[in-house]
Amino acid sequence: MARDTVRKAMRQLREEGLLYTVPNLGSFVSLPDGQEVQADAE
Repeated sequence: MARDTVRKAMRQLREEGLLYTVPNLGSFVSLPDGQEVQADAE
């Protein structure tokens, strides 16, 4: 699978609110109600 395909899919998931990104930690699946889990960056 090409990187561009994955990037487009992840961007679409973020736009739909199903995925969120935390800088220096990665991308995560959103909770059902659209809230993000608080991540403690160490």
